[in-house]
Amino acid sequence: MLVPLIILLLIEHMRFWPTYLAHFIKGSAPIKKSEPRPRSYVPPRIGLSLIENGKIRHDHLTEIGKTQLWLRQELRKFGYRNIHQVNYLTMDSLGNFYMDLKKYLR
Repeated sequence: MLVPLIILLLIEHMRFWPTYLAHFIKGSAPIKKSEPRPRSYVPPRIGLSLIENGKIRHDHLTEIGKTQLWLRQELRKFGYRNIHQVNYLTMDSLGNFYMDLKKYLR
């Protein structure tokens, strides 16, 4: 029972020999296993406010590369034609909208 296991282990270990031998023949150093690089944690981006108190934040729109026309079209998809109906609108990094509507229109 041990003999087949030992043979399998030797075959698995010998699989890497050609790469090591090729480096020794060329005269270079053997291949070293690279250590995994630590992943840098990037926190999710907080949503940008696109509308505040019924007014468009143009600076945030240009930051995400969108126009006022695009914002109006997105609001129409949700059934809102007037920007003044929206009290507060944010968009997160995944493109999800979060909206707070005004209760009463003037």
